[in-house]
Amino acid sequence: MSNTPIDSADPIPHTSERIQTTANTAKTFPLFPFLPAELRHQIWQFALPESTHPVSALLPHRKGCWVAEPIPYTGEPGQVNDPNGNYEIVFDMSLLDHVQIHTPLLHVNSESRAIAQKWARRISAPRTNRLNEQQQIQAQMCQDGHSSEYIPPFSRPFDIDSDWLYLVPDNIVDLILGAGDRLEQPDMNGKAARVVFSLPLVVVSEEVIWLEDEALVEEIMELFSIMGPIFILVGEQPKWKEGGVQRWWDVEVVSRRAFVWQWMESRFVETVEERFGSDEVHERIVQWCEWMGRVLTKINRTRFEMGVVRVVRR
Repeated sequence: MSNTPIDSADPIPHTSERIQTTANTAKTFPLFPFLPAELRHQIWQFALPESTHPVSALLPHRKGCWVAEPIPYTGEPGQVNDPNGNYEIVFDMSLLDHVQIHTPLLHVNSESRAIAQKWARRISAPRTNRLNEQQQIQAQMCQDGHSSEYIPPFSRPFDIDSDWLYLVPDNIVDLILGAGDRLEQPDMNGKAARVVFSLPLVVVSEEVIWLEDEALVEEIMELFSIMGPIFILVGEQPKWKEGGVQRWWDVEVVSRRAFVWQWMESRFVETVEERFGSDEVHERIVQWCEWMGRVLTKINRTRFEMGVVRVVRR
């Protein structure tokens, strides 16, 4: 059998290769080469494993994900047909790193190569998420100097429905200031734009709660106040790789509801079911909740939670 890498160029069929393939196949199923091509292809398809998409994954925030997208003119009341307006500054999650898909090493012959390639493209294809179809098309078309249509093989992009965005002191600043920085780029001069802020589940490193810069801490809390639940990752922190594809890191919730905001009483209630971290870390989180409570009270936020998670390697 002539073992051909999936991504190699199409080999030129030779009679000698056919004879060798037949000879090797005879060791297991001597009649296989004589089956109709359609049946052989069906057998190969059934022999390929199912895709093993990570159900959820932890992926790091990276700079350069704030992009400008034109808003098509629809003629709706109040919308101005201005070529220099109608822009949105959005956080494009397709620009985040991909997560690796565990895939067995396969050897295929020249005849089954096309089937294996189709299988590889299928398991690497993005899963559908709660972005509507039109938004997905716009995201795929938008380049903005950073996007790329290339999808690394045996990986999948960030899934807003199930994945966790990981923040550390260095990159959380970009998340706060990134939209404003994008608005100040030369290509946005003289153009009006609005910022569309929609983020997935967010996990912050334990390092964030130890920041001493009061101004930065206040900005972080204001950012958290307009988001959903915030999870603090205690203990071991993930280690990231270069190259745009990360290994499969996930998180494990220590308690479903660790610190719950009671807006009628203007305070957090601790409902931890399991011990986590050190006493020092626990006391710091409690202190953070007190500071966070002042921000929530100021904006009259009625619901908010802060959870605690651990990292796990899948």
